[in-house]
Amino acid sequence: KRDPASFYGSREELLGSARREVEKAQALLPRWFKRLPRTACEVKAIEAYREKDSVGAFYYQPDEKLTRKGIFYANTYEPETRLRFEMPALAAHEAVPGHHLQIALALEVEGLPRFRRHVSFTAFVEGWGLYAERLADEMGLYEDDLARFGMLTYQGWRAGRLVVDT
Repeated sequence: KRDPASFYGSREELLGSARREVEKAQALLPRWFKRLPRTACEVKAIEAYREKDSVGAFYYQPDEKLTRKGIFYANTYEPETRLRFEMPALAAHEAVPGHHLQIALALEVEGLPRFRRHVSFTAFVEGWGLYAERLADEMGLYEDDLARFGMLTYQGWRAGRLVVDT
């Protein structure tokens, strides 16, 4: 964490890294899942008006009629403070195989009451996100030990969060 090479050099570099991680995971999904969402997931930077006080990343689900893509928002504010080796786990959690895969598929299920498609139960949603980070390891999405270390770092943090939030 003291090596400047461990951090992003620009907003564009961080956003490009997030996009590459999502594309890499998206390409592998058909080997791991029989059913995939019809709605794509795009990567965007958190808007300037809210980036300073926002979290590192979050997912924004598609609309009910699936006319808008799911969005993985990555925080590009002060990229020199954001660790490169955390991006693979972050993208797996927020996008695919994480929140986008789970939530976009749920929105497509016909016959469920609206609350079952839209209400977010933290333990369920974040539990899937935590599982997705580990699944990404099995899928080969962590290309080196440092990326795996990023996954393990998030695994500890998110496991604690699951307990506290629940």
